[in-house]
Parts: sequence; C-alpha cells; structure tokens
Amino acid sequence: MKIIELAIERLFIDLSGENWVLILSGEGKNLAMSVGLLEGAAIDAALNQTKVPRPLTADTALTAIRRLGGEINRVIIREFKDGTYFATMELRDAAGVLHEIDSRPSDAIALALRAKAGIFAAEGVLKEFEKQEEEEKLTAKALGISGEKIGEA
Repeated sequence: MKIIELAIERLFIDLSGENWVLILSGEGKNLAMSVGLLEGAAIDAALNQTKVPRPLTADTALTAIRRLGGEINRVIIREFKDGTYFATMELRDAAGVLHEIDSRPSDAIALALRAKAGIFAAEGVLKEFEKQEEEEKLTAKALGISGEKIGEA
C-alpha cells in the first residue's frame, strides 16, 4: 500500500456552524473531511499553538503516551468507506515495538499535530475521495444544483 504524506491546508467552521471542515493535501491531491466541534477545536488549538488553562483530551493522551515511554510515529488514513474515514495511529512503545491503534482520523490528527508526527493517507483513499467528489459534481450538474459533500472523520 502506497501512502502519501499530507499537509493541512485549511481548517474552518462550515456554514451551519455545527462542524469544522479540514482540508488536507499531498502530491497534488486533496482530501476534505467534516470534523466535530470538539475535535476541530482540538486540531485548531494545536495548529495555532493555543494555550489552554486545562489540557484537552489530546494533550492528556499524548502526556500519558510519553510518560509510559511511548511515542506517536505517524497517523495513516487508511480507508474511505460510505463517506467515512478510518485511520490508525502508529505508536512505538518504550521497548521500541510498533503498535497500530484504530482511531478516528480527527482524534489521531489532533494527537499527531501535538507530537509533531506525520499525517499520511493511503493512495487509494485519495483516489476514492476524488472519484466520489467527481461523481457528486456530475450528479449535481445533472440535477441543476451545486454544493459538495464532505466525508466524516
């Protein structure tokens, strides 16, 4: 499986005010996902290095991982199925053993940003998102409507 490193291009609250939208890109391809308000706020705080009076969940998780001698290696968005993304975090424990932990991409990204770990996606995920996006554009054009659907994290 070929994986592609991603960079965060944009993070913003959608027009409904009920979700954040996260745009990632890598190798000329884009990936967009809808992120819950709390998860989006955790990503935003990490991106902007916002100081908070009490640790957020991602801060607590990273502290626990590090105090136990572990480290976050990277995050991989592995699948895009029925409009939902699936990811794993690669954690290296104190003995150097690598573990893959199932995670929601938004939570994994919030942790990766704090740990300064890479964010990756399987090439197939980028292709599937691109295919679905193109199909939705064609359907919208045929129906005479506009708009886009964003996958959920």
